[in-house]
Order: sequence, then C-alpha cells, then structure tokens
Amino acid sequence: MLRFPVIALALVAAVCGGDQAVAEARLAPGSVRMVMERTVEDFILPGYRSFEQASGELVASTKALCAAPGSSSLAAARQAFDAVTLKWAGVEMVRFGPVMSENRLERVLFWPDRKSTGLKQAQAALATSDASVLDAANMPAKSVAVQGLGALEFALFGTGSQKLETGDSFRCGYAAAIAQNIHSIAGSLVAGWRDPDGALAKWTDQSSTEDVQESLNELVATLVHGLENVRDQRLLAFLDPDGKDKPRLALFWRSGQTLPVLHANVVGLARLFDESAMDALLPEDEASIADSIRFEFSELANLLDISVPVAEALKQETLRSRLATSDVVLRSLLDRLDRQYAPATGLSSGFSFADGD
Repeated sequence: MLRFPVIALALVAAVCGGDQAVAEARLAPGSVRMVMERTVEDFILPGYRSFEQASGELVASTKALCAAPGSSSLAAARQAFDAVTLKWAGVEMVRFGPVMSENRLERVLFWPDRKSTGLKQAQAALATSDASVLDAANMPAKSVAVQGLGALEFALFGTGSQKLETGDSFRCGYAAAIAQNIHSIAGSLVAGWRDPDGALAKWTDQSSTEDVQESLNELVATLVHGLENVRDQRLLAFLDPDGKDKPRLALFWRSGQTLPVLHANVVGLARLFDESAMDALLPEDEASIADSIRFEFSELANLLDISVPVAEALKQETLRSRLATSDVVLRSLLDRLDRQYAPATGLSSGFSFADGD
C-alpha cells in the first residue's frame, strides 16, 4: 500500500531543484492554508459527522431488530447499513489524519480482502458462537476483519441472515456490536479533527515551504490514489476486459451496494476537489484545467449512477458498457490530475502520482 509520507518525500526532493522558486511562488502559504482549512471545514468534518450520524442510526436499528425480530425491523437495519456505506464511501478516500491511527481505516472497512479473510472470520465467529464478539468494547483488540462493514454485511445479508426475521439472538447481537464499534470509530474521527491541537493544527501548519508541499501533496494524492482505488480495487475487481466478469468479487455484492458505493466514492472525490477550492492554486492562464477535471468527474458520476445489483448490471449490455466506459474516464481523469494539475501547481518534476514512481 502506498503511503503519503513516501510520496511527500519524493515531491519535496523534486521541487528542490531548479523549479523550487516557481513552486514556492505558486504555492503561497496563505493560499494553501485557505485550501487546507476549507478541506477540513467543508469536506472532512461534514463527511465524518454524516458518517457518525448514520452509524448512530445503524446502532439504533440493529438494537431494534434484536429486541423485536421481524421482516420490517430487518429491512430497517439493512436500510441503515446501506446508508452507512454511502456516508463512509463519501469520505473514505481520506488517508491521513486520525483515520490512520489505531487501524481505524481497516477497522471500518477491511478491503481489498483477496483471501476472503473477513468472510471466513465472520463465519467462524457465528459458527462457534464466540461470545466475545457480542461486546463492542472487545472489538478494537480483535482482527480488523471481524469488526467492520464487511463483517456486518455478512451478518445482515449473508447466508443464514434470514433467521434474523424470526430471531437469531447471537447473530443479531454480533451485528449490533459491530454497529456500535463503527459508531465509536466515527466519533473518534470527528473528535480527532475537531481537536485544535491535533490533526487540524498539523494539517493547517504552513510555517515552512516543506509544510506547504507536504499538505498539498497529501491533498492531491488523496484524489489520485482515491481514483486509483476506485478503478483498481473496486471496478476492475469484478469487471474483466475480456468479459470474464466476477460479480462475487465485488465489494458489498450481497447487499447490492457495489455500484451505489462506487458512485458515492466518485461523488465524494469530486466534492473534495470543489469544497477544498483546489482550483485556487492554479495559475490564471491554466484555470481551464479545473473545468476539465470537474467535467470528467461529472461524466464519471453519471456513468456510475447505477442502482441495480452488480451481477444484473453486468448482464445488461447497456449498463456493462457504461461500466467499461467509466474505466476509460477514470484513466483520463488520473492522467489529467497527474500530468496537468500537478505540474501547473508546481508540484511535478520527474515524479508521477499515477505511476507511483
């Protein structure tokens, strides 16, 4: 997994050559600080607050299901799960700050899971009636694979979940504990960014050229690696160029949330670009780059606005064509950010975001 500090060091080294003066002029601390503050106040904190609220509603719905099993209470819990996945998808590409502490990112969603570790461990917990998974307080010490959205999806939608309608106290208790764990993590993310001496202070500290470079690099890398994640770990996990599609390798295929979550990922990244006012860092004569980025984000979001289950979408020629086209747009958008936006802001000098070099 690529980590931002490695990229940051590469970029700092790159701009220390003949282009350093140009980079410093373009990345004025005042402008960058404005972008950083807007990123937190208009994107990160609202995103985490929405995730916290939705996860709180998930806690309530799973508890209600356990107290009064039935088709309607199970449907409500599943709908609450769907809402949480969408709220998380809108902000999950942020890979810096409090989410990188205490394995919070992986504890909310362990993915990609190429060896089906999460499925196997969740199944084992249910099969053995492991009482320790019924207490949310135990979750932080457990494997990340048994305590997040992946495990919760299996509990609510996987094989045997229909028993929740008539009453399966252990399975329901496990689901409720996962929901409470996710809600606790969401609260930690909000608190971590609200702490004036914590992540917020580090993120907005622009006291040196190196601080400016590192902060902006994290922001641009969030967009680039977020789009790479959407393409490589989400879309191409199930969409095969040769037509040998594998819908059961898709994230959230059981709940039917594969494509809605993909769409929410893209919309979230587009909002990050807009809410952070990253276009303010572009020179006036290259402002059209931002318009092109917005256009391609909009096109990508439209292509991925598909609400049917992924297996059904892959069987429909029109919908599958839209998914294939979205891969083309993703590559174009990645190239535009890497080869146009980054150089225009003085960041790129022999370094490729998209290639990870």
